[in-house]
Amino acid sequence: MSLSGGQKQRVVVAAAMLSGKDLIVLDEPTSGLDHAHMQQVGQLLQQLKQAGKIVLVITHDEELAADWCDRVIQWNDKEERGR
Repeated sequence: MSLSGGQKQRVVVAAAMLSGKDLIVLDEPTSGLDHAHMQQVGQLLQQLKQAGKIVLVITHDEELAADWCDRVIQWNDKEERGR
């Protein structure tokens, strides 16, 4: 049996919830998810927050950030590199 990309993402979020760590870093937690599952991940983020966890989310998903994150740091790298 193999998992879809969305199923793998949900497993990662579930493992983070069960880890017992105070700081949880999630890199693109909604990648490959449809809207309904994105909402579930957002609700899980809220549960982690309510449990006193610090959750750092790295994402290109502006909707997720706007809807579910307390603070957003937007990183725009417009400088040329290699000079």
